[in-house]
Amino acid sequence: MSNVLLSKLSSELADLDGQVSQIDQQISQLRRKKAELIQKKQALERKIEMKTNEDSDVVLDRWDQDSFPWSDEANQILKNKFRLEKFRPLQSAAINAVMSKEDAIVILSTGGGKSLCYQLPALLAKGLTLVISPLVSLVEDQIMQLQKLGIDAASLNANTPKDEAKRVEQAITKGSTELRLLYVTPEKLAKSKRMMNQLEKSLGVGYLKLIAIDEVHCCSQWGHDFRTDYSFLNVLKRQFKGVPILGLTATATSNVLDDVKKMLGIPVAIVFRAGFNRANLNYKVLTKPGSEDECVEKIVRTIKRKFSGKTGIIYCLSRNDCEKLAKSLKANGIRAKHYHAYMEPVDRSAAHQKWVSGEIQVIVATVAFGMGIDKPDVRFVIHHSLPKSIENYYQESGRAGRDGLPATCILYYRMSDIFKQSSMIQQEQTGIANLYNMVRYASDTVTCRRVKLAEHFEEAWEPSWCQKQCDVCEKSSNSPGTATEDVSKEAVVVINIIEENLSSAKDGSGRITGNKLLDLLSKKLKGRRTKDFCEKLIVHLLLESYLQEDFHYTVYSVISYVVVGLKWRVYNRKDEIPMTLDNTKKGRAEENNRKRKAAVTSSDEEVDVGDDDDMPTNRSNLSILLTHLSRVDDDRMDTEEVEQRSSTAFRPLSVKCGVFGAQDGSGYAEFGNTRVLAQILGPDGDGKWEEDHAKVVVTLKGVENETSVAEWRAELTSSASAVIFVNKYPGKVIEIEITVLSDDGGVLSTAITAMALALAHSGIEHMGLTASVHVAMRPNGDYITDPSTSESSGILGGVTFAFVPNLDQTTCVDLYGRISLKAARPLLEFARQRAITIVPAIHKAIVNSVKERKL
Repeated sequence: MSNVLLSKLSSELADLDGQVSQIDQQISQLRRKKAELIQKKQALERKIEMKTNEDSDVVLDRWDQDSFPWSDEANQILKNKFRLEKFRPLQSAAINAVMSKEDAIVILSTGGGKSLCYQLPALLAKGLTLVISPLVSLVEDQIMQLQKLGIDAASLNANTPKDEAKRVEQAITKGSTELRLLYVTPEKLAKSKRMMNQLEKSLGVGYLKLIAIDEVHCCSQWGHDFRTDYSFLNVLKRQFKGVPILGLTATATSNVLDDVKKMLGIPVAIVFRAGFNRANLNYKVLTKPGSEDECVEKIVRTIKRKFSGKTGIIYCLSRNDCEKLAKSLKANGIRAKHYHAYMEPVDRSAAHQKWVSGEIQVIVATVAFGMGIDKPDVRFVIHHSLPKSIENYYQESGRAGRDGLPATCILYYRMSDIFKQSSMIQQEQTGIANLYNMVRYASDTVTCRRVKLAEHFEEAWEPSWCQKQCDVCEKSSNSPGTATEDVSKEAVVVINIIEENLSSAKDGSGRITGNKLLDLLSKKLKGRRTKDFCEKLIVHLLLESYLQEDFHYTVYSVISYVVVGLKWRVYNRKDEIPMTLDNTKKGRAEENNRKRKAAVTSSDEEVDVGDDDDMPTNRSNLSILLTHLSRVDDDRMDTEEVEQRSSTAFRPLSVKCGVFGAQDGSGYAEFGNTRVLAQILGPDGDGKWEEDHAKVVVTLKGVENETSVAEWRAELTSSASAVIFVNKYPGKVIEIEITVLSDDGGVLSTAITAMALALAHSGIEHMGLTASVHVAMRPNGDYITDPSTSESSGILGGVTFAFVPNLDQTTCVDLYGRISLKAARPLLEFARQRAITIVPAIHKAIVNSVKERKL
């Protein structure tokens, strides 16, 4: 090489070094500027959060005062009529709001005193309060209690005597009597024009003062207990103008609350919400014995040893279960009586009153019993069977300990109850999703019960606050913890049983129920695995969508069969299926994992899965989306599908995503994406946030059908910028590298967008994120779903879940902003639950729309 050429190249190199040096200086300046701006932003966010909290306190303070014209009289009625010394939290504020003719919604836990919020205003207003309540037991109980206090209250239903009905109807229309509370069911209003006309007359003479709707969550189609007749209540605000509406419930997520406001036509209703926690309740989940006799024996022993002579409720799934269990309890010397909707009204009422008076100790009931029951000294609530939702469980268990003294809530859980319950609720809009959430609560032996409830009701809760008032926290101090085991081989056995059963029966009789599957699996794994393990495995595969229920209808019943789930169809058998087990089995789990790894290494081609050996083993299933792209198994593809694929398509072997920390003296530090999100989601992690990220690199390797070398480059602009390189190398390998330079957040979201485009260019079936849900959080902790541009100011951060058609599941695709770890976990769970419920339906509607229009 000549000296001239060498000198020229050296000069060019020096020039490039100078340019790089200038860019480094500019980067340093920009980083300093960014740090200053972040500090200013954080200061403003703190001011906004303080101001928001102040505003919320001001709203509550405005109503929770003793300076209203009726305040003195309200306090006198409280003490003289209701014989109470003081108001409970939110009661006074709610009463003042409705007395000021404001619409309001009160969310108080079971036993929190919701009834007083309309009973006391009924006496203050000196007119008629219409109470809409769904269950007869509630009406009977409240009228009985009010009449004992000397308050004129009545109900109108099919069982009301003619003389009483005539008295009530005259009182409604004339408004000249002492009748203060009238209880009706929503069905009564929906089906009786006469009733509505009488209420209009009552309004005309100035007698109708307030409309109270109990269990108002039943208005919402997204609620756990939607009732069609509640839909009729949307006419109330239009037909009875000027009359305030008060909605009351123990449970309502923000989605349900928004739906209720819209449906009732009260968009600016004042919301008074109390925390979910009942500190005096001890929550326990116990394994339900395999035989009914053993279960009865266990319940009898528990009542006699721990609750001798104390009042309790036992909830059963069916009327048959109620009658049998009540009979068994009586045979064992326990004063018990059954209660269900199929009893004659007079028999139901008699059973109820005997229980309230203490003549019988235990009422054995279906869900038809309990709403509005105001018996303070219930010391235990036992669920003989799995409830259909967490909301139902929370309400039913919350009927214990209304006097504030310690009480126990016991749930007996076994897999067979899942299929019994699912067959009964499978036609409800969100029935299966609600049930599976309940199963997750019952089957989780690791997470504090109150944490699970708090996550569901969108509140924050730390396990240490539980004070060992649940079975998980009680045993955690003495337990060595848990272990995560790969159960992929056992999962293959499950799938083989299902498929062998189907293939062996030509007439379709090879369908298999959950209980039959358990029996066959236990026999297959006999000597290696216990029946308890097999049951946990089937439930785990069901909740993770490797299995799914398939319902068949007969003249007399609905039967639930277990079939292969959508997630199994895209499952790569080289991937692990982790399942959490008690730590007593940790040694066996580790040994099995070592055996599996050795078998894979010796018998299969080596696959790069990234350097994740030291990652946390108990990861959230939300933690990584990109690695799912490697889970495509050509062996399970239909021949026709393979033939239709592009000739340049390739099968991905692995996907690796690395998040690089900000550069320091030692260069960039790489963090696997599973580690970063595990830090954010994990219980003890120190999450790295977007402002600390410098770049994201995503690398994909796969087998290519052609050997030509090509390069494709594209630039993306989102909340960050991305540069994509697609290089096709000889040797049938493609490598895609995506470098995302962090700007103002959204790093993972941009990486995913870039990956989708790169895969599309390369001929791979990419993700196709066609439906998503975005949940943001305000500084005061409130959640906003799919916020508009005008609502986006003051948001601390948020999370986005999308539906991934190739996986047929919803997955977290973006987590951004400055949110504490404590707040991030309930936010993620809330968004996940909303996505599970809504996003697949939206995606299905989009697909159907495309098909219909042939777009």
